[in-house]
Amino acid sequence: MDGKTVEIKTDMKQKSKALAIIRSMPPKSNYPNRMVEYDVTHSEVAQWIASQPDALQYLFNKARDRGLIVFNQETGCWRGIDWKPATKPRVIHERKSQSLRRPKHHARRARGTKAAVINKGSK
Repeated sequence: MDGKTVEIKTDMKQKSKALAIIRSMPPKSNYPNRMVEYDVTHSEVAQWIASQPDALQYLFNKARDRGLIVFNQETGCWRGIDWKPATKPRVIHERKSQSLRRPKHHARRARGTKAAVINKGSK
């Protein structure tokens, strides 16, 4: 047997196991609250399937084998093939306008001046 045949048999075995688990799902609602717009994240069916390790492993393997996700050895993380990092907005530093600047003739108060005045007045 070549590697491709072994891979196909393994895939079929995983698929059979995943589908057998899904076939044994107890009664679940796919749309539990019809008063709000449908949202798959609230589906009892989707939550149950997501809680089944063999079904998730099968889905992961399919995504990997079809090249939908790729592994980055440097980061040790998987990502979707179409994922692009978010670009950071450029920060533009503007000069303070002349009206917001302190006048050149305005002298800064020396450190300790306020304390000296308070001590002088408290005698």
